[in-house]
Amino acid sequence: LGKTPNAYLLTGIRGVGKTTTARLIAKALNCIKNSDQSQNCSSEKFCASCEEIVNSNHIDILEMDAASKTGIDDVRELIENSKYSPTSASYKIYIIDEVHMLSKQAFNGLLKTLEEPPPRLKFILATTEVRKIPVTILSRCQRFDLKRVSLDNLLSHLKSINVKERGNISESALKIIARASEGSVRDAISLLDRALISQSINNKKVEIQDKDIREMLGLADRSKLIILLKEILSGNQKESLKLLKELINNGLDAKNFLNDILEILYLFNRRINLGPIEKDTMVSEAEIELIEDYSKNLDSIDLGIFWQLTIKTIEDLK
Repeated sequence: LGKTPNAYLLTGIRGVGKTTTARLIAKALNCIKNSDQSQNCSSEKFCASCEEIVNSNHIDILEMDAASKTGIDDVRELIENSKYSPTSASYKIYIIDEVHMLSKQAFNGLLKTLEEPPPRLKFILATTEVRKIPVTILSRCQRFDLKRVSLDNLLSHLKSINVKERGNISESALKIIARASEGSVRDAISLLDRALISQSINNKKVEIQDKDIREMLGLADRSKLIILLKEILSGNQKESLKLLKELINNGLDAKNFLNDILEILYLFNRRINLGPIEKDTMVSEAEIELIEDYSKNLDSIDLGIFWQLTIKTIEDLK
């Protein structure tokens, strides 16, 4: 439509592609194909403008890290430079990353330029903490919230990387990595990297199983946790402590442990209130059987008390 906002604001958790999306918007705004239909630009062969943006050396696309340039002087310099027209592209574009780190004065300095920028200037702001941005800035931007990436998408992405890297990792292990990354693609890739490196150090021929990933992340085996919870709810103090000591000796991470306990309490509650657990990609057959077996004599009220205690403990950990 030829109607582009003065400023875009991209928000979302870490590692979902805010900076990447900002560069894609910059490419779309400045693609030579926009002004000259005869030009060709595709993912196989980029036009000159898109190629320069990909290589991070386009003279009119300026990236600024607000975490290291937080002051009013940095913003003044930016505004001063913004008065000049773009050299070779349709638009001069400022990509400001981690924009919530700017000081109050810096934000105020940006206000007027954001509202009435020169005709050939665009701002793309990216942040993980949208609450820290003043309302006056928010109202001048077109806001886009980037959602967490779904587990299925993450899993298929990790599988494709695993094939390209010639890794030898089981699907159940990849599922744990996908779940541990909480919807962040960057976190998922970092964890996969770690797993592939540990494999190449140890023995490439042996397939990495879910137990290896659990050990690497300090996660407990969920079947053991279900058994531990059953012992606790049955009041077997000795057996419970023995199981817990075993888990701690295997390098259990306290926060992960408590989050896993919450997840299992939720699964028990779901079984009691909503009937048998249908096929769930994130719960194995063995775990479903254990939950079926142990949930017969459980009570929602007891589970509720344990839920509250666990939440309280997570708070106390801080």
